[in-house]
Amino acid sequence: MEACQNPPTDIWLGIRFKTEQKGGNMGLSIYALKLGDKISREEYDNTGNGWYVYQAHGMEPINHIPTVEEGCYKADVLYSDCDIFYSQYSTFRDIISHVVLKHDVKYVWNNVNNFIGKPFIEFLQTSDCEGAIDYTVAEKILHDFEEYESVIKPELNEYLCRFFDHYVCVLKKTVENKGIVYYS
Repeated sequence: MEACQNPPTDIWLGIRFKTEQKGGNMGLSIYALKLGDKISREEYDNTGNGWYVYQAHGMEPINHIPTVEEGCYKADVLYSDCDIFYSQYSTFRDIISHVVLKHDVKYVWNNVNNFIGKPFIEFLQTSDCEGAIDYTVAEKILHDFEEYESVIKPELNEYLCRFFDHYVCVLKKTVENKGIVYYS
């Protein structure tokens, strides 16, 4: 598979699912989007077309979308094959937190102010089911993934290594296109 290209089939990590639908699997779907025109909430609610972009609640003090106004948008999907079971996403974040910050992720969440400016804090302090990250924050997270890849990947199983690679592709596409990372 060429770097950061969607796989040619609907099979990802041995799991079959519908790739045409937002959130079509039993877990977290993560997309790289290039936002287009803003649309009304009414249009979004009535048609189901578009993407509702917002800062997930409870993620303070980090603002994940400083360059984007909350609302409904048309968008082009730049990368969509980044899906993971919720339990595996929790494991993934906990491994990163342990390896890089030397604390479990719950400790980091409960002491978030002590970790501001540290690697991965913007990633770890992100909802596991909703919200968005703009390209400016994605660029910092991408830097963290690239810098710490050699110490994180040895701790991951094959499934999580593949997720790591797909998530990095989402981040790269987001940064290259000044888009957003969208969690669903």
